[in-house]
This record gives sequence, structure tokens and C-alpha cells, in this order.
Amino acid sequence: MAKKPAAGLLVLVDSLNFGKVALLSRRGSVTCDKNEESLLWIVKSQAFVGCCQTTVFGGLSQKEMLLAAPDKFHAAITRETEEELGFGAKSWLLSYRYVDYLKELSVAKNEGAEIAIYGIVVNESFLHVLPQGVINSLVFLKREDVPNIIVSDKSFQHKEIDDRKVIAMAPDAKDAVNRAFEIF
Repeated sequence: MAKKPAAGLLVLVDSLNFGKVALLSRRGSVTCDKNEESLLWIVKSQAFVGCCQTTVFGGLSQKEMLLAAPDKFHAAITRETEEELGFGAKSWLLSYRYVDYLKELSVAKNEGAEIAIYGIVVNESFLHVLPQGVINSLVFLKREDVPNIIVSDKSFQHKEIDDRKVIAMAPDAKDAVNRAFEIF
């Protein structure tokens, strides 16, 4: 069975104190997904617990899959931003006209599904619209830490990474982080 198409957004913050840092999201043991038919939220256990991913990442909805690329990925990123970072982050990015500043970092096929990852650089004011709980769950990754990222494979699917110093990512996500630091 083919996987669902997915989209990711890697946010780099241009910080006065640290320079550019990538905001990574660390996967927890559960996730909440909205059922497209009933619009109810469903709590599900999650694989790759403790691994990191781009700031925002998720599968495309049925409606988004009807759109042409890159619009379908931009629509998914906007929706996922609100779900994962909150309404304030979505509003901030929309007011910033973020789509005009997105750079394509990676487009890959995974079991027949297209996965597109985009990147953007924002200033520190973006952090002020994030709820404190979201900020506390993000990993701030500096350029010099990119070589320390461990590539996660299927063997990580049922493991749990407890060590918060370990950053493990899917190969396409690690490549996107590397590319983001190259082009931004």
C-alpha cells in the first residue's frame, strides 16, 4: 500500500544570539489527527518516538491532494502549521506572505508517495507567537550540529530515543536541513 503524500516546513530562525538555527520537532509517543469525515480528533500512538522531523510535517488531506503541486503542499503546510504550532504561527506566516519566501529543499518519493519539504528563514519575532509549550518541545539546531544527526531507518520505528542529545531524522529530512543551511 502506498503511503500518503506529505509536506514539511523547516523554519530557520535568524537569531541575534545564535545566528541561524533550524527548529526541529521531536516526535512524541502519541499524536492527534482530525478525522476528515467526522471532524473528530483521534489520539493515536506514534512510531519513531524521540526522532526529530522538520518544524511542521504531515500528510496531505483528501482535499489538498486534489490541488496541483506546489499548491497542494503549501495548503498542507498552512494547515499543519496551525495544528502543530498554533493559530498565531499560522497567522504570522500568512501575514508574512511566507509562500513568496519558501525554498524547495527536498522532493522525494517514499513507497510511491511524494514528500515535499520547504524551508524559510524568519526573524526572532516568530518565536513570540508560539505557545510556550510548543517552544519547549522544539529542538534548536545550529549549523555546526548538522553532522551529528543520525539517520533513522525502519529499525527506529519501534524504538524510543530517550536521550535528548541524540538527534535522529529520516534521510530526506536530514538532507533538507543540510540544504537549508547551504542556501539560506
